[in-house]
Amino acid sequence: MESINKLVQMYELELEHHLELLSRVSSLTSDELKALESDFGYDMRQNFNIATIQYKIRECRDRLYTISLKMNTETYEDECEHDIVTDLIDIDPDRSMTINYCTKCEKTFHK
Repeated sequence: MESINKLVQMYELELEHHLELLSRVSSLTSDELKALESDFGYDMRQNFNIATIQYKIRECRDRLYTISLKMNTETYEDECEHDIVTDLIDIDPDRSMTINYCTKCEKTFHK
C-alpha cells in the first residue's frame, strides 16, 4: 500500500507540474510566443506544446482514476455523469492522436 501511495504522490506532483506549465504557456502573449518559437522552435514544439501538455494532464488524471479504482476508493472522481467527446490532438508537428475524454472530469476513455 505504501508503494501505491508513493505512485499517487508522483502522479499528483506530475499533474501539478503540467497544470502550472499550461498556465504559464497559455499566459504568453502572441508576440512572446512568436519570439520564443523563432529562437527556440524545437523547445516550444516538443516541450511546451499546449495540446501535448493538455494530453499529459488528462493522462495523469486517468492514471490517478485507475489507481483509485484499484484501491477501491472514489478519491479522484466524484459521481460524474460523463460527457464523452472525441478529439484530435497534436502529438508533434507531424502526428496527431485521437482521444476520448469526459468534458466534466477529464477522464480519458480508451476505446
